[in-house]
Amino acid sequence: MLFAFLDGLALILEDRELRFALRPPLPPFIGEILFLLPDGPFVLALARADDGKLLALRLDFRHREAEVL
Repeated sequence: MLFAFLDGLALILEDRELRFALRPPLPPFIGEILFLLPDGPFVLALARADDGKLLALRLDFRHREAEVL
């Protein structure tokens, strides 16, 4: 599950919550992770927002930052 809020993003995987700073900010939404793909030091994520839109995100686990692609 994926939650975006103000300037952050929370990713919940197997009952573990990971928080990221989000650049640029998105309107709040709840989404479903369709897949995660390792990409060097990043992870690419494809998510479907609750309104049906698809979002591509680059997650930087080392710096806890997320960027919308």
